[in-house]
Parts: sequence; C-alpha cells; structure tokens
Amino acid sequence: MSFSRFALRLSAIEALCPTGGPYPTIAGKRVYDSRIDLIAGDDDLSSIEPNPLICVYTEDQHALPYGSAKYPAAENVVTLVLELMIAVRGEVEIDNPDGESETVGDIGTPVTDREHEALLDLLEAQAVYLLDPKNMAPSAAIFTKVAWELQSVHSDPQRAADRSVRIAARTVKLHVKVKKEAWPPFPVSPAPTGLALYPEPMATVAAMLPAGSAARALCTRLAPYAPQPAAPIPLDGINLAVSLGSDDETDGFVATV
Repeated sequence: MSFSRFALRLSAIEALCPTGGPYPTIAGKRVYDSRIDLIAGDDDLSSIEPNPLICVYTEDQHALPYGSAKYPAAENVVTLVLELMIAVRGEVEIDNPDGESETVGDIGTPVTDREHEALLDLLEAQAVYLLDPKNMAPSAAIFTKVAWELQSVHSDPQRAADRSVRIAARTVKLHVKVKKEAWPPFPVSPAPTGLALYPEPMATVAAMLPAGSAARALCTRLAPYAPQPAAPIPLDGINLAVSLGSDDETDGFVATV
C-alpha cells in the first residue's frame, strides 16, 4: 500500500504547485514535500509577512472491504495532511556531527490575527477545492489518477507549545479514497524498465509528472528497487486419471498431457 501514499503525495503537490506554474493557490511555489524546516535561501520566503505556505504529508492508511463484504480489503483510504501556515524567515543554529555549529535558515509562525486567519481560510479553501477529485481542477489531472474521492475533511487550528497562544497555522486532514495497487500477475515480455517497474496507479502518476521535475527524478531513482512479481513456475505437464464406466478404481487409463 505504500506506493499509493507515494503517488498520492506527489500528485497532490503537483496539483497544489504545478511544475513551472501558474500556481493555483496564494502559497505560490511555497509547497513542500514532508518537511518545512531548514528552508533554503532560494525558496522565496522573505522576512516580510505574509508568506502563506503548505507542507504535504501522507499519514495513516487503512483498507476496508466494499460494503458488507468481508474480503477482499479493496477500499483504501489515505489521510493526506496539509500543514498550512503564514510563515516568516528566521535563522537557527544547529550542531553538526563533527562538533561544529552552523547557522541555517528556519521558519517561524507568528501569532495569528484577522488578516492571518483570513489568509489561512482562503488557502484552505483553495487547497481543498484542488484536492477534491469531483471538481476536476485543471492542475489536478495527475491527482485524479490515484484519488477516487474525498471522503472527509478535518481542520484544526494550531497553538503554541504551552497551548496559550494561537498561531497562524492550521492542520487540515483529508481522508482520500485511493485506487488499489495493481501489480502485473506475471512478468511480461519484454521485461518492464524505468517507471513501468512501478505498480498502477504509481506507474501512471510517475510517467505523468513533468520531465525535469524533482518529483519525476525521485521516481526514476527509486523505480529499480520496486519489488517485482516472481517468475511463474514452469508447467511440465498434467496427469489425468479417467475411469470409464467401471466401479473398479484400477480399471481405466492414465493420460499425460
């Protein structure tokens, strides 16, 4: 099931931040995959507010049978998490393994106010709209190759560590029904190579990612390590024991095909 999460996360990021633009949310190109700390200097995050940004994660996944059936567990639901915030640039000092310290870029989240809350509401509305397959948003063409439907949305405001101060950030959890992974039953000839080594829908998502994008490069690098179906066991023959109108189990013949 892990390739479903991988495909969902990459396609969601492409929907929110299409490679090369235009960008369909107020976050612009500030959409990050799974990590928001240590933002580099070329990430278009200024020290002047506001800086809306989105960080995309895939968290829990569960599989349930369809309807009242007990088997197979064919309905897969993945929790797609969007961390939305109005961020400011800062610096933080970290300790390297060699014992030396280094100052690197970091982000901070200010206390919220009326403008920040309005921006967060707008950003959430834009993101949820794009990631609802029924809306068929132009930038979400790849996303709909893995996502069946948006089943529910849960949005929580964020507070400081001591819970006393509300900050300009929200966590939005989207429960997305995804397409089941489909592995080929037997190796095909010629043997698949490159992105075709992935199961569906991961193979389709990877192939649709723009050439030259970081997501496409990541898929290409990992593809050779995708598990492959085992080779079928050769069939040497079939033995048939046939009894022709006799109660004697030894009365008959044995045919080998």
